[in-house]
Amino acid sequence: MNPFAPFRSGLFPLASLMAPALLAGLVVWAAHCERTTPGHQPALVPFEVSTARSLSAVLDGYDYAWPPQRNVPALALRHFPPGMATLQPGVEKSTFLRVLLPLAITVNNRVLRERKEILGLLDGARRTGHWSSRLQLLAARYEVDEEEPLKEATKLLLRRCNIVPIGLILAQAAKESGWGSSHFTLEANNLFGMHTWNPAAGMPASGSSDPQTDRVRSYPDLLASVSDYVHNLNVGHAYVEFRELRAREQSQSHFDSVRLARTLGSYSQLGETYTRNLQQLIASNALEHLHTIELRPAIP
Repeated sequence: MNPFAPFRSGLFPLASLMAPALLAGLVVWAAHCERTTPGHQPALVPFEVSTARSLSAVLDGYDYAWPPQRNVPALALRHFPPGMATLQPGVEKSTFLRVLLPLAITVNNRVLRERKEILGLLDGARRTGHWSSRLQLLAARYEVDEEEPLKEATKLLLRRCNIVPIGLILAQAAKESGWGSSHFTLEANNLFGMHTWNPAAGMPASGSSDPQTDRVRSYPDLLASVSDYVHNLNVGHAYVEFRELRAREQSQSHFDSVRLARTLGSYSQLGETYTRNLQQLIASNALEHLHTIELRPAIP
């Protein structure tokens, strides 16, 4: 099952083992999602809560502290509850970041799996001189024209199919969603301010000169929002500089969130001020050193 497909519902059996205080406002679904990486990390367990306080309590019940000192439980909150801003500032931030980290890991693992598959398919294409149907499908997903010479297509595909650093995902999600409390996050699961020109999709964008067609995209859950954001950075015309710098850093042990953040001036009308704010957010919340964290089974 695709981890980004709608989740199959069923009462989560471990909920009965949790203390009553942790169950306040909690609705949990079991998910039999596809394992996402060569490392066979555990499947996500989607869940919902009705209040911000119960969300923090549930995460505490999984022995999930911030900053994480070990791998984190494979939990996927479907929707942020109201009231995030009513939590104490430190609790609000740690709760938000604990929610986003497993989602970011999952999306990056999916991209890494596709990248590995593309490398194998490109090797076959070089030997045979022909693109397989699967390679054509992946090329279309990453908006690469298969009519391009193979050398150029290979370069473009591998530049586009790559991870976004965890620290950058978390920082932009925090900034764009108001730490999980923005109207568009609560109503549309939109963490990153993503827009659409489809008049049948999303919600009217506030302050837009064309509210009939310029709309804020709606998502079925938070995981879908993170996935769309990563894909946007990977294929969007405005983020060529981001992908070029990431490609130059490919040989390093991990990508530098702070350096890559400076390439995202086109994400906001604030330009350089926006990128400086992102860099400060990454540094002040110690988000640069999360690349070694992986998922563990969600067992309370």
